[in-house]
Amino acid sequence: MGRNIEFNKQEVQNKAMNLFWKKGYESTSLSDLLTEMRLSKSSFYQTFQSKHILFESCLSYYAKSLIEDIVFEYKESLNSFLFFEKFLNDIANNTQSEIGQKGCLLMNTATEFSQRDILLSKIVDQSLKKIETTFIKIIMKGQFENNLSKTISPETLAPFLMTIICGLKSRSKAGVSKNILLTTVNITLELIQEKN
Repeated sequence: MGRNIEFNKQEVQNKAMNLFWKKGYESTSLSDLLTEMRLSKSSFYQTFQSKHILFESCLSYYAKSLIEDIVFEYKESLNSFLFFEKFLNDIANNTQSEIGQKGCLLMNTATEFSQRDILLSKIVDQSLKKIETTFIKIIMKGQFENNLSKTISPETLAPFLMTIICGLKSRSKAGVSKNILLTTVNITLELIQEKN
């Protein structure tokens, strides 16, 4: 009978996720993971089976948490425009922080694997579609309440905003100055705000 594994699985998985997020999948070695997660090799394989399976789990958890955060932030906002205003400004203002310099794990994964891994590509694609669907609902509400422009349909505006957000996160990771990112944010907000 195997020894009981005495650790919080989600806690150690979060440590792995942050390491993958910072270094990328290929650059994160098993030794790096064992050190960061404070696990023996036997405990690692008994719990997570492989580095790849662990990464799949981390990526899925990241995506789920991101969508939950978007929904929470929207519910905390007074309206759809103010939600997008805060969401975009937070990305620009965090450019010098650790999280800003790590970029987006979904987009980092898409860039690193470039469709080479079917399962990971599926997780990324499905997650981005869920975020886009969430944005469409937020935009529809904003247009109905007259705080978002009606000149662009929700189905067109949502992927546009996704592209802006991915660009902001990628440029933030590349070390572009906050002022440049804020200019992009301001132009985007000017475009989407309803002019009363």
